[in-house]
Amino acid sequence: MMARDQTDICARHRGRGDRILASSLLALSLAAGTTEAAAEIDADDAMEEITVIATRSPQDSFSLPQMVTVVDRARIEDRLPQQLDELFEGIPNVRFDSGARRNGDQPSIRGLGGAGVLILLDGSRQSFLSGHDGRLFLEPELIGKVEVLRGPASALYGSGAMGGVLAFETLRAGDLLDEGERFGGQVKSSFQGVNDEWTVGGIGYGAMGGLDLVGGVTYRSGSDIALGDGTSLAADDENLSSLFKARVDLGDIVDVEFGFVGFDGDAIEPNNAQGRNVGSRRNPLVHRDIRGRTLTGGLHVGGALDLDLKTYYAHNANREDEIGSDRITRRRVASWGVRLENRSALAGNGEDVSFIRLTYGGEIYRDDQNGFDSLAPNLEQGGVPDGATLFLGAFVQAEASLRGRLGELLLIPGLRYDRFENSRPAAPRIDADALSPKAAITWRPRPQVSLFANWAESFRAPTINEVFADGIHFQIPLGPGLVAPNVFVANPDLRPEDGRTVEFGGGYDGAPGLLADDHLRIKAAYFTSRVDDLIDLEVNFAFAPGCFVPGLGPCNAGTSRNVNRRNARLRGFELEAAYDSRWIFARASYSLLRGRDRDTGAFLGLLLPDTFYIDAGVRWAARGIRSGFRLEVADALKRVNDPADIRPGFEKVDLYLSWEPSTSGLAGWRFDLSVDNVTDAAFSRVFPEATAPGRNLKLAARYAF
Repeated sequence: MMARDQTDICARHRGRGDRILASSLLALSLAAGTTEAAAEIDADDAMEEITVIATRSPQDSFSLPQMVTVVDRARIEDRLPQQLDELFEGIPNVRFDSGARRNGDQPSIRGLGGAGVLILLDGSRQSFLSGHDGRLFLEPELIGKVEVLRGPASALYGSGAMGGVLAFETLRAGDLLDEGERFGGQVKSSFQGVNDEWTVGGIGYGAMGGLDLVGGVTYRSGSDIALGDGTSLAADDENLSSLFKARVDLGDIVDVEFGFVGFDGDAIEPNNAQGRNVGSRRNPLVHRDIRGRTLTGGLHVGGALDLDLKTYYAHNANREDEIGSDRITRRRVASWGVRLENRSALAGNGEDVSFIRLTYGGEIYRDDQNGFDSLAPNLEQGGVPDGATLFLGAFVQAEASLRGRLGELLLIPGLRYDRFENSRPAAPRIDADALSPKAAITWRPRPQVSLFANWAESFRAPTINEVFADGIHFQIPLGPGLVAPNVFVANPDLRPEDGRTVEFGGGYDGAPGLLADDHLRIKAAYFTSRVDDLIDLEVNFAFAPGCFVPGLGPCNAGTSRNVNRRNARLRGFELEAAYDSRWIFARASYSLLRGRDRDTGAFLGLLLPDTFYIDAGVRWAARGIRSGFRLEVADALKRVNDPADIRPGFEKVDLYLSWEPSTSGLAGWRFDLSVDNVTDAAFSRVFPEATAPGRNLKLAARYAF
């Protein structure tokens, strides 16, 4: 009762409290920048972003001939995220089709979504694919880092990386321990007013005697979501997330690790939880039961070798019990995989050669899917056929850094071979193979300046759902007791998607000298992609005569089938900039994306408006205070095939403040206050019916020891 009473009080006073807090945050921001000298800040260290996912070896993201963004733990904590899509605001050409509810997160990168975006969780492939359910079920509080690689990565990762890669790494002990510390823990509680959501959690961690351990649990519970247009979206969900990881040193050169990530979610919401759906005959309310389990194991051998062996098993399931009927549907996807890779240094530091490194290896992985519908004649859910996909792949990549009078060159050629097989009980097996080459170069005529270009071919294998789809897609009510179903039709002739991308850009990384000890990074790129045989769902909507005249056959509303589109084109521009100094910090981005089917002239369906984003503020390091604002400005999106899908432009403003006191009585505490969408703007990022949440007061307190 106490938690509910507190929630009701916060809800009643949310509007007035948000306005007061917004004014307070702005005042504190100005005060922090004018009242006291800041402590020393190493801007170079603050700006460096180390990525592993781009080349399978640690590299500073700026030096790579690709666009990579690293979202570190500090940025995650500043954001106070309620759901995963909040972590990606401001990252160019990354979109989530979730709407206001968290259970429909469907990411896309550079206009490609679904199976065209590879999602990794601690190195484990996450292959849960659904038209309206989420791709990944993960608690933001347990994430240590996210790496976002934009652009094709099939030369290293094979199928599924045509648009790019989202690589999530859960927390490690090293993310939470300062130098010299051996163990610790923290507890945290937070509240968000837009949906009256409370979060509580705790994490313990230690690093002693060659053993690193971390374990944590987080619980969330939320209700109806207040939207920016003044309406409320029915939502009732709670989830419990857990994490355990261990790493053991077995000597000077060998270590092993084990990890477990769990997610248990329960919600009452429509079958299709995206957008503003509230439940109907076509989209009934369901009790949704989500279960996610990911187990990972790894072995690293150093010394003369630099070898990594990774194994994983991921099981994700979504069960829906329709409210008001006896229907139960369920989708399960189980994935397992083994990856072995090694890095060899062919040359060390020299006058003309900084390094030549060869990365090579192979992997095998398999996805198994099972669909269930208690009311279907064969008990199989429509569009969720039972089946499996098996992949075999081998890759090799070289990295060579060469120095000369004209500066430094970084060359990265690579090649991967994949073979895959789709299978289904009582159906012919479908197999194919693909080669994915790439070549990339960065030229640094001066240490602060870089120019880069890359070319890559990529592919995406058809999924089980796309090849073997059957059953009912949707139903149209025609009257009492009469519905017209639109049914899936299998397409065993579906071909893999085949992409070719050319990208070039440049950047600056240095100290402009605007303020003391400052650092500026700017990186921009233009890309153009041709995707042949793009897989698209073709819906042929037509009522059969039997719907109106008895005796003329069955009543149906047409068919749905996955088909190949021959000639898709995508192009775009991305810019990211970051500035840091003793007092001031800022990150900004701009993105542009265009896409068409060159044969028909139709726009592609995962486009975004031209968007500018900035996250800037001031720090008072001596007092442990950071305060700032986030501004997102999006142009109107008129590049749509249906005028009803046109979306107006919008501006969204957030204000935030964090305080980590160092005084003896409060040492170890951190307090966060923020207001998202300060102006209570009504807008949609992804489609007209997906109105974003309104003004949102966020409060959090954390104690670490």
